[in-house]
Amino acid sequence: MYVILDLHGGPGGINGFINSGQAVVNNYWTDATAQQRTINLWKAIANRYKTNPAVAAYDLLNEPLSSNQALYPIHQFGISGAKMGQTSTIHGVFAGNDVAIAPNPASGSINLKTGLNNYHIEIYNTNGTLVTTKDNVNDTDSISTKQLQAGTYVIKITGQGKSTSKKLIIN
Repeated sequence: MYVILDLHGGPGGINGFINSGQAVVNNYWTDATAQQRTINLWKAIANRYKTNPAVAAYDLLNEPLSSNQALYPIHQFGISGAKMGQTSTIHGVFAGNDVAIAPNPASGSINLKTGLNNYHIEIYNTNGTLVTTKDNVNDTDSISTKQLQAGTYVIKITGQGKSTSKKLIIN
């Protein structure tokens, strides 16, 4: 079994909704102290778990929403110096766009919407085993899922220096 360590809410509020821990508050993007607290927290977590094989990835911020996307674009946000050895993502953000999988649940094939071209996908089963991979994927491509048995999978999407993971259900 693998785990993804997730910072579901951040200091100062990361999207203004209750799921970030602070309803109606979205000061993270303008609060340098809150940003530094997040950096310090992830550095400490990364240092503690960097050699733990059960940690599959780190979800740096879950579903952030910038208070002003023009001034504080989320896709430019990064945690400097937090080299963790495992995959790091900001959940819900992939090169400035959200990733959509359709249909999901699926049977036969899926289409991804990332806003990118020439990205790489990997699909893992719930045991963490890589079951399929595909390179040079474009948003117009249909990806076959016929070889997958019914169940829950994690699809990892990587491109242009960004990476995110999403749940995929096969009927």
